[in-house]
Amino acid sequence: MKTPREKPASQSITIKIRGHLPDQYLEGFEGLEISKMSNGDTRIVGMVEDQARLFGLLIRIRDLGIPLLDIDYRNQKLNKEEIINDYKDRN
Repeated sequence: MKTPREKPASQSITIKIRGHLPDQYLEGFEGLEISKMSNGDTRIVGMVEDQARLFGLLIRIRDLGIPLLDIDYRNQKLNKEEIINDYKDRN
């Protein structure tokens, strides 16, 4: 008999993108706090349940053509090249 896999705890995430995210592009960012910063950029903060959700957010940002500035995930600073390389390794 298989035992159910334990669901991993959600992790804190902060994503910074260039420019203010227009309201019409908020689909896909439900449950996250979106702040328009005074320097003209946008900060997206919240909890994600797993890396699949993280990559989904990054794909949404890419598809919108918005430059990614910074990512802070699991209280560990990651740069976008590390995340992209990890994504490519998994596919």
